[in-house]
Amino acid sequence: MYLSDKLGDPDEAEALRWFRHGAELGDRRSMASLAMMHEQGKGGLKANEFEATRSYRRAPEDVDPAAQSNMGYRYRMGKGLDK
Repeated sequence: MYLSDKLGDPDEAEALRWFRHGAELGDRRSMASLAMMHEQGKGGLKANEFEATRSYRRAPEDVDPAAQSNMGYRYRMGKGLDK
């Protein structure tokens, strides 16, 4: 909702706040969305591959196919992984 312009101007900082809150409560989609924000450096975050990977790992793969796909890409490309 806060990343979309359907209700007015997007507010990435507010979206980040809600995604963090949802992730803390265990919401899997919030975890995946938080990972995307870390990956792309949105909401005032600096792009961080390691935080993105950590958040994608928290989003169980059976619930969020996009998180599963993104995690597979990260493994293939070696992004955000300890060497």
